[in-house]
Amino acid sequence: MATALLVVVTRLSLEPLPATLAFHRKSAVQIYASDGTLLTAVNQPWNVSHERNLWQLPALLREAFIQAEDKRFFEHSGVDWTARLSALWANVTNREVVRGASTISEQVVKMLHPRPRSYWSRWVEGWEARALSKQFSKAEILEFYLNQVPYVGTRRGVAQAADHYFGRSVETLSSKELLALVVLVRAPSALDLRKGTEGVERRIVSLADRMVSEGRLDRTERVALDEPLLLEREKRNEGAMHFANAVRRRFPRGGVIRTTLDHALQAKIQRLLDERVRLLGEYLVGDGAAIVLDNQEGSALAWVNAGSFWERERGAQVDAVEALRQPGSTLKPFFYAEAIRRGWTDRTLVNDEPYLEAVGNGLHEFRNYSRTHYGLVSVREALGNSLNVPAIRAAEFVGIEPMVQRLREFGFRHLTAGAQHYGKGLSLGNGEVTLLELAEAYRILARGGLAVETKFLANQVTPSPRRVLDETVAATITDILADPHARHLEFGSDSVLDLPVECAVKTGTSQGYRDAWAVGYTRRHTVAVWMGNQSGAAMRDVSGAFGPALVLRSIFAELNRFDGAGSLLRGGPRVYDEHRELPVEQSRERLRIVQPVADLHLAMDPRIPDQLEAFTFQVRGGRPFVEYGWEVNGEVVATTAEPRLSWPLSRGSFALKVLARSVEGHAEESPRVFFSVK
Repeated sequence: MATALLVVVTRLSLEPLPATLAFHRKSAVQIYASDGTLLTAVNQPWNVSHERNLWQLPALLREAFIQAEDKRFFEHSGVDWTARLSALWANVTNREVVRGASTISEQVVKMLHPRPRSYWSRWVEGWEARALSKQFSKAEILEFYLNQVPYVGTRRGVAQAADHYFGRSVETLSSKELLALVVLVRAPSALDLRKGTEGVERRIVSLADRMVSEGRLDRTERVALDEPLLLEREKRNEGAMHFANAVRRRFPRGGVIRTTLDHALQAKIQRLLDERVRLLGEYLVGDGAAIVLDNQEGSALAWVNAGSFWERERGAQVDAVEALRQPGSTLKPFFYAEAIRRGWTDRTLVNDEPYLEAVGNGLHEFRNYSRTHYGLVSVREALGNSLNVPAIRAAEFVGIEPMVQRLREFGFRHLTAGAQHYGKGLSLGNGEVTLLELAEAYRILARGGLAVETKFLANQVTPSPRRVLDETVAATITDILADPHARHLEFGSDSVLDLPVECAVKTGTSQGYRDAWAVGYTRRHTVAVWMGNQSGAAMRDVSGAFGPALVLRSIFAELNRFDGAGSLLRGGPRVYDEHRELPVEQSRERLRIVQPVADLHLAMDPRIPDQLEAFTFQVRGGRPFVEYGWEVNGEVVATTAEPRLSWPLSRGSFALKVLARSVEGHAEESPRVFFSVK
């Protein structure tokens, strides 16, 4: 009766080997880059990405496994009773389990049907091993074993182990490296080579001596074992592991998946980002991420995290591309876009002055990064220089509650709290977004206000784009972000943001230097870069312009190595005057008045005494000057050494001209600008 029951249990539990693997091949995932490079394969619970035919594996490896694990493999019918009885006697006399004596066939059964370790499970495994040996040839069983035997972590099979420890194909390993793979299977975690090689070295020598005595190893090969084991980093696309996981979350199906990822670009950006993070280590920068999106197709071309995916101790398995962080000033363009949509223009003047807001029983002061305030500035200057107080004014103009909804329409779906939670600080980036969301939102600006779903698969059909922003508003924001003159006040001339190709660029830094961002786009690509620490620890004075901006610049240089970026605005590349949409000279910029703008209408504030009201005149361009003469209605009202003057306001119509003199005595005169004060 017991025997009959055992036979029934065995028959019910034992599935055909090919059917078992066929099922897992179907459910497993193999993810490839656009050029066919294998990015990663998800092998739980089986290895389907590094399978080898038995004849492809080195003969020494096959011989060594048989010697170490099952000397009578080709003689017994699944169970080695001689070895079992010997192991039983050793275990009884030692009053503990000192030997296992499982055959290769029994170990295959354990892989197929894991059970709690007991005498009953060993008994059942023996019967199943006998059935396995009747159903399949020794070659089939050995091939399955060598492809699926567990190693450290989630790795299975000798090919994956070779890649993990030696960074090479199993077919290219030395005799000692092959023997190392054999002895490791006895205790993969305890004998992990990356924890030390001493224990493995002793076992290799012992195995080699037994093989020499059995005639399975040549003595000349035995001599070669004196060379030390040299480990190499696993040759895997570590940065692409996060991308592969992102693909799996979005497309949870098995089989072969061909993605849009550009493997060569991914590898190049990985090196750029790793090097920059390493150089900024002294500034307490530990992590970084970068993403590249194609603007026309919507494809994800690169998805990079700094460092190794396997560095668990620093949280490297958290994908920084999709982690929530405070974006700092990178949200400002969307506030100004909404303000322009509601009536502002890039010439609208906003007062940049110290701004205090009540917070509980105290006051919070909003100030610029440089701690300098510039008085009345245009929207172009305010956004170009990323001034904080004007951004607060823009938030007041559009309203926080409708702006939260607008940001969600731009794709910032993690801004789930209400307006009361964020307040005006949302314009300075006190909400939390992901690097992917940020890149997708800027891509809307690059596409003239049209949003498109990011494409991950090469054969993915994306839905029709949806309009989020009017094309003219998107073009205005793009024009400002691409204008190097617009950012002169805070970033100066020859800034790292002045890319050699026409590119709209914005940086951001979160409170306390915890996050630094740089985002940019050309007609073809959108790129976003983040730096910080996965732990949330602060960096040491690392801003978006200092940290990630250089990586952004290098990425665009790589993207545009072989073809141009294409003009951001219709009509070809142009240099824009700060307050007009008229092209200016491509050569050296002449002296010009940038404030007030032509035909500006100012109004006196009735709440402020007239004698205290002032307006800042400002000029730009020309040679390095040492003296500026400010002529109002034909009369020089002041002479300054700086290219700006605080002018007392009075009602009337005025014409302003500036006469500048260089140290060599060269004089230059600006064009006259007309404005009025009411």
